[in-house]
Amino acid sequence: MGIKDASIKNWLKDSKRFADLFNGIIFEGKQVILPEKLEEINSESNIVLTDKNNKLKAVERYRDIIMRWSDNVYLVLLALEVQDKIHYAMPVRKMLYDALSYTDQMRNIWQNLSDDAPEKQIGTDEFFSRFRKTDKLHPVITIVFYYGDQWDGNLDLYDMFGYDEKFLKKEDMKVLQKYISNYKVTVFNPSKENELYKFKSDLQNVFGMLKYKSDKKGLVDYTNKHRDYFSCVDYETLQVIKALLATGELLKYKVDSKKGEGSDMCKALQDLYDDGIMEGKRLGKAEGKAEGKAEGKAEGKAEGKTEGKILAFTEMGLSPEEIAIRVSKPIEYVCGVLELQSI
Repeated sequence: MGIKDASIKNWLKDSKRFADLFNGIIFEGKQVILPEKLEEINSESNIVLTDKNNKLKAVERYRDIIMRWSDNVYLVLLALEVQDKIHYAMPVRKMLYDALSYTDQMRNIWQNLSDDAPEKQIGTDEFFSRFRKTDKLHPVITIVFYYGDQWDGNLDLYDMFGYDEKFLKKEDMKVLQKYISNYKVTVFNPSKENELYKFKSDLQNVFGMLKYKSDKKGLVDYTNKHRDYFSCVDYETLQVIKALLATGELLKYKVDSKKGEGSDMCKALQDLYDDGIMEGKRLGKAEGKAEGKAEGKAEGKAEGKTEGKILAFTEMGLSPEEIAIRVSKPIEYVCGVLELQSI
C-alpha cells in the first residue's frame, strides 16, 4: 500500500468519519450508523482449500478497513476498499473478499460451539455443512472509495462477461443470466459527489475541495469561504488533502504534528496562488523580451535583404519607382536607402 492510500485509510478509519461516509452513501445522510456502535475488526480473511491433487492451499486477503456495526437490531460488517487506480476485475475481487468474510463467520460460529454443548448435537447434514439449520450470517457491505479521476471499470459481474452473438443471441444471454448470480460493486468517487449535504463531519469540507482540483483560484476561494475549518487542520487531514488533490505543491509548508499545532491552509493556498501569479508575470515578461529579440533579429535580417535588392536593382539601371514596385516598398523607403548608401 502506498503512502497516499495509507493516509486516506487511517483518516477514514476514524469511527465518526467512517459512520458518516456510510450514512451518506447508504442512508442519504440519515444518521442510522452511530460511531459508538462501530468496532474495527481483523482485516485478514483466509480459507484453506484442497486442490485436485489433494494438496492444501491457503487463500488470504486483507481488507483496507472493516468495521462491525452492532446495534440492538442490526449486526452488519462494513468494509471499505481504498483505490486510486481502476481495478477492472473489481466485481470478482469484491465477491472473493465478501465470500471470505462469510466463510470466516461460519467458521467462528462452528468453533465457538463446545463439544459437549447441546447445540452441537446435530444431524449428519449439518455436520457435513459445518453450519446448522438455525445458524445465521451477518450481511457484509463493501464500498470502493475511489479517488482517481473517472471510474470506467466494471460495476457488476455481468459487465465482465463476453459472448459472440454469432453463437449466442442477446435474448438467449438474458435467459442465461436468470441462472447466473450477478455481483455488483458500489464505487464512491468523492470528487464526483454533488450532494455534499449528506455528510455531516469534515468529510463535507474535504470532499468539497475536490471540485477545484484543477482550479487554483477556485480552491483559494473555497478554503477562504470555509475558513473556520481550513484555518486550523491537523497533520493527518493535511496529508489526506495532499493525497486527494494529487499534488505536493499545495503542502510544502511544514507542520509540527508533535506539538499538535494546526495549519492554516487558507494562507498557504493564497501564498501559493500569489506566487504562481508573480511567477507567471516574470516568465511572461522574460518570454516577451526573448520573443521581441527574435522578432527584431528576423525583421533586421529581412530588411537587410530588401536593401541589398534595392542596391542590386540600382546597379542594373532601374529607376527608384521601378525598384519600389519590385521590392513592394514605398518610393520614400527606396529613396532613403539610396541616400544612406551615398553618404
